[in-house]
Amino acid sequence: MHIHYTRRILNEVLDQLRWFEEANVHPKTLIPYSKTKELRAVLTNLISAIEKGHSNAAYHLQRCLSRLVAHEYPDGVWVNAYVLGEIIGIVNVLDGMYEEKTKIFISHSSKDKDLVSEFCDRILRLGIGLSADDIFCTSIEDMNIKNGDDIRKHIKENILSADFSFLLISENYKKSEICLNEMGAVWATDNNVRYYLLPNTGIDKLGWLCDANQAEQLIDHIVLDKLYTELKNYYDLDVKLETWSRQRMTFVDNVTKSHRDIPQKTDTIPESSIDRIYALIKSTPNLSLYEIANSLGLPRMTVNRCLQQLQASGKIATIEGIQNRRWKVVL
Repeated sequence: MHIHYTRRILNEVLDQLRWFEEANVHPKTLIPYSKTKELRAVLTNLISAIEKGHSNAAYHLQRCLSRLVAHEYPDGVWVNAYVLGEIIGIVNVLDGMYEEKTKIFISHSSKDKDLVSEFCDRILRLGIGLSADDIFCTSIEDMNIKNGDDIRKHIKENILSADFSFLLISENYKKSEICLNEMGAVWATDNNVRYYLLPNTGIDKLGWLCDANQAEQLIDHIVLDKLYTELKNYYDLDVKLETWSRQRMTFVDNVTKSHRDIPQKTDTIPESSIDRIYALIKSTPNLSLYEIANSLGLPRMTVNRCLQQLQASGKIATIEGIQNRRWKVVL
């Protein structure tokens, strides 16, 4: 079972055990049938979740379940308080082993706070279903920065513990020494690093730490859908596709409107790149953007812009009837 699924089950078990502890259970405390049934159900789920990774703990919990009820009566049961104590001890040990940690570390420029806040709210929280505690983002108040914390130590700890690291790269980011230092630290840990370009950001001067082939546009619907699928599956999240689609659309629309009047940052596309892409499509039709980029060793952003330019000039077109965009020569 996935670690985050196990963590969720553990939280459910702890909630049930908290009721028993607050009830101050002793050998002759009459417990409602419903409470023992709920405890049995979550403990059974926990046993299934840990039996491969922690078979010994699973075995002892199973034995405890068989001895949990001491006597049954019409109005409830007597619980074996000693067995209950054993269960609490085992669960507390497991609780420490599956300690919650930051899921997403976001490296960004503080000057891009509004856009980053929109990304965290619309995409990560409302769209995908993560909580504020799952995200470490220094510019947003409720996302894991505590007053009085040593910020440098806190950032380091969260980079090391994060499941994913998102670098939200902008022109502001590239001019910030702090951001570039964070990029180096993230690169060194290699914890599922994702590079996202904010609107009006060129791929030049990213440095050797950032592979331009891996950098993707943050407001690209396909890129966001890929992120949604990856995080949803990784964390076993239950989010309706309709909810995700609505939040993704709102995010892209809001960001697009806010950047509409900002002059576009563009990198010069060498004519040789356009010619090479056209020649490849002509000789080998039905290629996707990713296949073209890999074949020619060009950044995907560059290939995407070349394809747009070739399509606008009427030289190439997408092949109809294929879900993922693939290209053919028409001139």
